[in-house]
Amino acid sequence: MRILNWNIHGASGIRPAKQAEIIAAILHVSPDVVLLQEVPLGAGFLERLAAHGYATTEPAKHPIGLWENKKKNAAAIASRLPMTELSPPEGLRFPRLFSVAKIGGLEIASCHIPNASGFNSVAKKLGLTPDIKVTHLERALEWLSAGQGRLLAGDFNEPDFFRDGRAIGFEATRATDRDRQRTIVDELMNSDSITHLCGHLHAKSDEPSHWIKSGPHPDRKGWFDHALSTDKSRAWSATYLHELRSSRDNEGKERYSDHSPLLLVGS
Repeated sequence: MRILNWNIHGASGIRPAKQAEIIAAILHVSPDVVLLQEVPLGAGFLERLAAHGYATTEPAKHPIGLWENKKKNAAAIASRLPMTELSPPEGLRFPRLFSVAKIGGLEIASCHIPNASGFNSVAKKLGLTPDIKVTHLERALEWLSAGQGRLLAGDFNEPDFFRDGRAIGFEATRATDRDRQRTIVDELMNSDSITHLCGHLHAKSDEPSHWIKSGPHPDRKGWFDHALSTDKSRAWSATYLHELRSSRDNEGKERYSDHSPLLLVGS
């Protein structure tokens, strides 16, 4: 099975010409399954992908609820293999950011762990606890740990870097969440029961999965795009397709995304 995971950076919408470029890049790789994040809802992207033989999950049917935001985007799964869509875990702040399906006996999830920095003010206005990121990380861990034969991939916005071969996560914004978040990241990325399929790719000399173009540390490397599995029935290889971050003219004028797709091959 060939699985391509990709945050297509379409939260604010993708014009049709660029959608066509992204789909062409996907077809060039020709995966059996595509796990997508930041899919722009209502822009026709999934319909265009379906025209090429990929059945897709229906993220729009999962409400955002109290955490409504202006960017109508979602996580989704597209498959050329027979697929049954499953419900996302309970307790997510944004159910649209966690898509689940069963494909060939394997339960697969595409997830986008929200970056908490943009939601604290919203939470305060709504009288909610501003723990959106750590909550989504926790639900991802619970979903993976609930059964064998599961694979979860997506944009985790974690961890920031690796030290001595172990994943080290960002520090939670709220001091009360820091131990909780640290424990969750450790169990997700450094566990014996959960295989971090791409952890070995995160050497300092490697190209990072996320192109960090701004902020106080623009040269900092970030591996935000991960794949984790409890599937012991097959061996998985993982490769970041960094060349698909930029357009094929290679002049840097256009970017498909600020994330590198992650290709997983299971045998």
